[in-house]
Amino acid sequence: MKYITLIILAFFFLVVNAVAQDFHLSGELHGFKDGYKIIINPILDNMNVDMQDETTILLKNGKFEFSRKLEKPTKFSVRFRPLEQDNIHEFESLFFWAENTSMNLMGEKGKIFKAKITGSKIQDNYFESTFIINKYKKKARSIGDSLRANQNLSHEEKAAMRARIMDCMKASQDSTIEFFYNNSNYYCSAAELVSYITFFPDKIDKLKLYRFYNELPLTLQKNVYGKQIKIYLEGDRMNLAELKIGDYPYNFSLKDTSGIKTEFSSIGSKLILLDFWASGCGPCRLENRAYFKIYEEFKDKGFEIVSVSCDQSKERLKKAMNKDKVDWISLWDENKEVHRDLYQIKALPTNYLIYNGKIVAKDIAGENLRPKLIELLNNAK
Repeated sequence: MKYITLIILAFFFLVVNAVAQDFHLSGELHGFKDGYKIIINPILDNMNVDMQDETTILLKNGKFEFSRKLEKPTKFSVRFRPLEQDNIHEFESLFFWAENTSMNLMGEKGKIFKAKITGSKIQDNYFESTFIINKYKKKARSIGDSLRANQNLSHEEKAAMRARIMDCMKASQDSTIEFFYNNSNYYCSAAELVSYITFFPDKIDKLKLYRFYNELPLTLQKNVYGKQIKIYLEGDRMNLAELKIGDYPYNFSLKDTSGIKTEFSSIGSKLILLDFWASGCGPCRLENRAYFKIYEEFKDKGFEIVSVSCDQSKERLKKAMNKDKVDWISLWDENKEVHRDLYQIKALPTNYLIYNGKIVAKDIAGENLRPKLIELLNNAK
């Protein structure tokens, strides 16, 4: 009887330990140098990246380990960064779903988006959607390679190839959201649709979302993602028009990193560049460098820059501002209400050039900003 009791206790101990197992990721990467930064962030319930809870691991002998006790299946962002942070051309990243189990990641430099992550059924389901994305990525990359290899193409031919790349990106997004609509039994599908609700509400087809929600298993309707979809379907979102050239910008009030509030309409400059950015956005950081030189040249001629960051971490934002020498008005949209609801920003960076209170240009790149400012200032004389 004593031995039977011990066996039962041992079995119980093993079962409890199995249930209590933490999530553990073993990574094996090829083509990366030792010391490469592996930056891991969990994704919050609203599908924003949690920049506060960040883990940085240095690659050693092509391998890394990461463990975490998860309260529920969680999506993670993984970024692969060289030690030289300014080398944005070597930045790579991917997303994956994790559970409290042992998982493995195998990837290759330059092809991280194809990395294979095993050990989780939820990740297996999510990986099915990445096949769609990767198919269009490969096609877009092939067109881009042809564009770079054929510099003698006419302007019209180059424009046509760029249009094909944009078509690939649109087809990728449209096909991916259809995949999630059609797989309501997948845990990841409701969460991914919450991501569209948060960042791309214009892509949501309410009739399809209603059907999706009604087909959700009851357990998934009651989890944090199902509840958000229900709230979205039942609630009324802001129905503001997307701004275009000739429109007046929407007014807003935000604080800077020191806690001082600024109302956009109170800025008296005749010529304003309203720029939406984030510290983790490589193209945004490159634009900041261009803005610095332009601002020094034109700030005494009636030109002002108003940068609105959607960073979650104030410290990360301040660090980026110091490094990029941001000397102009910089505001912090901590809750993304101005980004998401008011201006409906769909990609970073996004900017609006405002002259005499009206939008005169949108998404104007740094190299094109200077001649535009000269033109507008000369017309004002």
